Amino acid sequence: MSPSRPSAAARPGSIANALMLGTVLIALLCFGLTALLIYRQASTALIDASRQAMASEAAAEAHQAAADLGTAFASNDAMVEMVLAQRARGDVPNRASVAAVIGEQLRVHPEWLGKSAMWEGDAFDDKDAAFVNSEAHDATGRFMSYWAWYDGAPQQSPMTAYTEAADGSADWYLGPRSDKQPKVSEPYAYDIGGKQVLMSTLSTPIIDGSGSFLGVFTVDF
Repeated sequence: MSPSRPSAAARPGSIANALMLGTVLIALLCFGLTALLIYRQASTALIDASRQAMASEAAAEAHQAAADLGTAFASNDAMVEMVLAQRARGDVPNRASVAAVIGEQLRVHPEWLGKSAMWEGDAFDDKDAAFVNSEAHDATGRFMSYWAWYDGAPQQSPMTAYTEAADGSADWYLGPRSDKQPKVSEPYAYDIGGKQVLMSTLSTPIIDGSGSFLGVFTVDF
């Protein structure tokens, strides 16, 4: 009778192969888990870095916006102080001179869309009748000086949106006239050079020594 032969499952070579296969599978599993962990860590780091970059950019933009508003307010305040000082000395303000200063301030601030002055009727020099429909004025003759960019240069034109309007386009004037406080208007559409431009207006009221509202100086963004 022939001696029995070991089954294939019991052969040393088969056991070694099984052990090797198990080792390979474990190694692959460990590699996969390690790769997944590294990927997650890298993704988290990338997300954190992106958030930090976005936060830094937002902070920089907010700081710049605050600086721009500060510059605009300072410009308006300087104009208010100039004309009130003239009136306090008994001098009659000159429309052309004030308009020229407004235009020059816009020229040195290309980041602004426009700059203006709007006064109540006969509040500037009591000469509105002499300026009816003259250059840069409308049928009221009241002092108004609006400067905006046309073909890359500041140009002056009459103002159009300063009376009551349902769309809020006159809030830049009516608000400060009502509460005598500076105002930054909600965005509104305004025609500049035949084009509708969406902008906001920063308005500073002109208040005389008796507390009367005389008008506003503005900057458009």
